[in-house]
Parts: sequence; C-alpha cells; structure tokens
Amino acid sequence: QVLLATLMTAVRPDEGLGQMVNFVGMKELTIASCLTIAIAFLTIGIASFIALAAVVGIVLLSSLFWNWKLGGINGDIIGGTSEVAELVVLISLIWFV
Repeated sequence: QVLLATLMTAVRPDEGLGQMVNFVGMKELTIASCLTIAIAFLTIGIASFIALAAVVGIVLLSSLFWNWKLGGINGDIIGGTSEVAELVVLISLIWFV
C-alpha cells in the first residue's frame, strides 16, 4: 500500500481513501520497507526476498495499469492491489518454501 501510494497520484485527491497518497512520501516508504524486510527475513528467512520481489513486481504492474487506465488510484485500487499482493506472497511462499 505504501509503495503504491508513493508511486501514484489520487484520481480524486479531495475524497476517499485515495487521498492517502497526499500524505505518503519517501520517508514513509523507507520506514515501511525496512520494517517489512526485517520482519520477513527474521520470520521466513531467505525465501522472503522472493516473495517481496514478487510483491514489488505486482505493485509496479498495478501502478502502470491504473495510471494508464484512470490516471491515478483510489481506495478500491489500493485495497485490490493489497489483496492480489497477499495472494502472490502466499503462492510464492508455498512454491519456494
């Protein structure tokens, strides 16, 4: 969610969850990334890097698609991308662990 919000602009910046992108920047992305990498590595091990790479790929593809289709994101896109990212993590962990 933080990566997507950092990369994108809101379709409707004055309403809804999409306005979260107005308050997320590199500082929040750095903190969230460091915490995620540390927790994932400590709990899962080296396989967590495969899952994290897959999530970054999904988020980048999602941001490209929604930027092309709508010109930004809203709360539904943030939520949908989160659900797909969770599914990709589960599949990659089942596959590689």
